[in-house]
Amino acid sequence: MKKLSLLLFSVLLSSQIFAQAVVTPEPEKTKHSYQNWFVYIGQYKLNPKWGIHLDVQFRMDENVKFARQNLIRPGLIYYLNPNANVAAGYAYVNTYNSKLNAYATEHRIWEQFIYSHKLGALAMAHRVRVEQRFVEKIKADENGGVVTEGYFYGNRLRYLNRMVFDITRKPEAREVFYLALQDEVFLNVAAPDINKNFFDQNRFYVGFGIFHEKKTRLELGYLNQYSNPASGPNALNHILQVSVHQNLDFSAQQ
Repeated sequence: MKKLSLLLFSVLLSSQIFAQAVVTPEPEKTKHSYQNWFVYIGQYKLNPKWGIHLDVQFRMDENVKFARQNLIRPGLIYYLNPNANVAAGYAYVNTYNSKLNAYATEHRIWEQFIYSHKLGALAMAHRVRVEQRFVEKIKADENGGVVTEGYFYGNRLRYLNRMVFDITRKPEAREVFYLALQDEVFLNVAAPDINKNFFDQNRFYVGFGIFHEKKTRLELGYLNQYSNPASGPNALNHILQVSVHQNLDFSAQQ
């Protein structure tokens, strides 16, 4: 069991190690910031084969005064079996541009595959997501306003590994307390107009949560986001994340 635990942690941290290998951050070229993210993720099973995905996020600044980014990501899920599903959908993203004091819009088409399994008190999930991104190009006009010059197109590949450790260890418990540990790596593929760097970013997360009636999770955690932008210094964002995850099965009510 000890060897298995070491292997699982190695898998989880592999993407962060890969990021370190691809990009060696220099302290004087890394910009630190503090943010607060509020996240809702819902999975609604309509019947044995089909379901709906909904992801809404408000990514606020350090003082929770304005949103650095807003995101809504609906999609359609197809369940291959109890442990695996594929999904596809659309994402609408607004990202704040501090130089222009305006928001740029991004439209995304996304596809993903999720495989989950259990090892005793440990639940693990693997997610591979592919994104086709259309990022708005904005600039200041002669009147001091902001205009759109079109959209940049690029692709991105993401891999997430998430582990949840059951602390309560009581299958019959109505409230289950747990620890969550995850890492996600982002890679740009054929996206020179958005970001010519192959390595885009890495997100490492640790959190504590409560699982209510095996339907709703309330989670509080720390997210470390390291970004390798197209230009300017690298960014290391320290994020307090509050999230609600729901898995509702409406097929059982039919």
